[in-house]
Amino acid sequence: MKGSNIKALDSSEIYKNLLNELLNDLENLTNYSVIQSQYIKNLITKYKDQIIKIENILDKKIMQILQFSSSYMINTDKFEENKVYNIFIISIIGKYYKNGLFILKENPQNHYLMKMLSLKNGINVKYVWLTNIKNVGNFDTVSPSNMVEISRLISDYLKNIKDQESMILLEGLETIKFFADKKEDWLRYLTYIKDQISTSKSILLIPFKYSAFTQEELGLLKGNFIEIS
Repeated sequence: MKGSNIKALDSSEIYKNLLNELLNDLENLTNYSVIQSQYIKNLITKYKDQIIKIENILDKKIMQILQFSSSYMINTDKFEENKVYNIFIISIIGKYYKNGLFILKENPQNHYLMKMLSLKNGINVKYVWLTNIKNVGNFDTVSPSNMVEISRLISDYLKNIKDQESMILLEGLETIKFFADKKEDWLRYLTYIKDQISTSKSILLIPFKYSAFTQEELGLLKGNFIEIS
């Protein structure tokens, strides 16, 4: 599987998300428009069946893609703007994994993922902010320059959840690379983290901008991680 490229975030995923957004807007509209409410309800009924069919196809596809003990990389140059990447993460953690460790490049309090996942029941996600600021609110923080600590956080989390299924999300690889003294440092620790994942029932997702890396660096990453595009 290493070095492979999985087409997971394709056009059908985008269409599903757009339709879901449309449905949400229409359902909200029914609260305010008495005159048009029946027309809107008819539209909702029409689209719901289509969305269910698309979701069933995507669910089967995602289950075939994501394997326990595997590590994946996602090119957010392509998907971050239209939120497909975020919705992809939410759909995974909501349906297939109830536990997660999310190391985020933004303050978790303001992060889209935390805002959306806070609306879901039965999901246990630990949030860590990748920043040089210490002691921020209710969140743990870890410096992007400290790959030893990042690795330890993930190792401790895997030990604590034992044999439970979980998702590890590591954002901010661009920043980690920027602060690293040597290229070999962050690559070595990423490989160590990947090896830890391989002995667990967890998956690792590393979303980052490919444009921030050289072709040599991308080649090394693709040789160790499964690419989702």
